[in-house]
Amino acid sequence: MSDLVNHPKHYTQHKSGVECIEITEHLNFNRGNAIKYAWRANDKGCTREDLKKCEWYINREIKRLQRGNNVPDYSYDLDVVYTRLYDYYKDYDFDKRLFDFISNLIHGGQDALAYALTIIDSWVREIEQ
Repeated sequence: MSDLVNHPKHYTQHKSGVECIEITEHLNFNRGNAIKYAWRANDKGCTREDLKKCEWYINREIKRLQRGNNVPDYSYDLDVVYTRLYDYYKDYDFDKRLFDFISNLIHGGQDALAYALTIIDSWVREIEQ
């Protein structure tokens, strides 16, 4: 049985031996997702849908660049959105793990990423109960 989480066939079957993530991990989200969807478009059985998603991410990246938000100088917009998210979560008394997860991924180093993994683990354990 193949590992459907870490090495699904549609990510690893490229004849070059290169995995999609080896390219996309160096790019921003929009560009990386566009590549991901184009990369697997013919391998998953939903070619048109994946190419439409690819197109959507490219258009989103073009709009971001038109706002003057050049790669990798995106910190201002990120701060604005992050503050909006923070303002939302600080006023409500419920599970704030999603905010903690996002915060650790945006601002943290290796320790924060490790903590983000513990949040994911807690979600998985809840699903399995």
